[in-house]
Amino acid sequence: MNFGKWKQRLFEDFKHRDFLPIKILFFLSWGAHVSLIPFLTLQARSLGINEEEVGIIYSFIPIASLIAPPISGILADRIGNFRILLSAVTASAGLAGLLFLLVPPARIVHTMPNILPIEISCSEGQGANLRIAPPYLCEPQSDLDLFSIQVDECTVSCYYAESLENIEALLTIHDSNLKCKNSTNCYDEDNLPKSISSGALKFGETASINDPIYSMNVIKRINSTYESDNLLCPNLDKNFKDGHSCVTHCKATALREDVCKNNVSIEVLNPSLTFYSHLAIRLFKEFTLSSSMPLLDGAAVTILKEHNGDFGFQRMFANLGMMIMSPISGMLIDYFSIQNGFDDFR
Repeated sequence: MNFGKWKQRLFEDFKHRDFLPIKILFFLSWGAHVSLIPFLTLQARSLGINEEEVGIIYSFIPIASLIAPPISGILADRIGNFRILLSAVTASAGLAGLLFLLVPPARIVHTMPNILPIEISCSEGQGANLRIAPPYLCEPQSDLDLFSIQVDECTVSCYYAESLENIEALLTIHDSNLKCKNSTNCYDEDNLPKSISSGALKFGETASINDPIYSMNVIKRINSTYESDNLLCPNLDKNFKDGHSCVTHCKATALREDVCKNNVSIEVLNPSLTFYSHLAIRLFKEFTLSSSMPLLDGAAVTILKEHNGDFGFQRMFANLGMMIMSPISGMLIDYFSIQNGFDDFR
């Protein structure tokens, strides 16, 4: 092949204005194709879709690729104007790429913090309960016996079981306002539970007691660290407990390595919804891509025949689009993932 003659033909092809839209379409269409398709598996894994589900999705993709070209060809013959169908399926392919943003995550991987948040509840009937604050899930240490916790904040909630009269009263203790609403009686400082009267009211805090829930927030910070094999409920005053059911809730922290042996925690949301929605969008995307590419080739060949053009020169821009756009997409994914602290394929 004469390289000089080939270079002259290429230069003349560049000067032909009717071929410029074809070059742009090939560059953008194939560039967009390779910007998305190679990363869809990574995007599926980032949503929590496991390997088995990814394999099932890929087993259906050849079916869409197989039936799309003949169906699009039949539709083009019936419509009589393949340019309209080409515009429709190309726009649909772009829309399908955006629909992946709507797929909810199936599983979220959380890195366990070194300081583990703990929730403690304590009631008269059920005793004390301790759990790791969501969304973390803990695999307890095999030799877990004793560990230290630091209590940060506690709340005492009491539920009144008897019928209440609509009586309002206001009792002032030191600089704090204890508001009693719809209660048959109010307690003075001596009859208040000791854990409340000495722990909260003397610090100028306001506690509201509202029907049907009596609630008081203990704001005082406890900086001490306790080691104990039992967590005991506070002994509430007997007069206060009559007709009431009280629960103490506390927020605490502990060292993760003392309690849990796992470094990451997987939060399971709705795997079925994620799998089927991702499968449906992926099949729609594959169908539109497999329809648009043959139609684009057919449109290009028709125009090139009218002007005695070379199809190979136009397809060369498709390869250029793939060469340029794919690494740019990868760099953008890495950049935004580093900025956001997680794999961000949006």
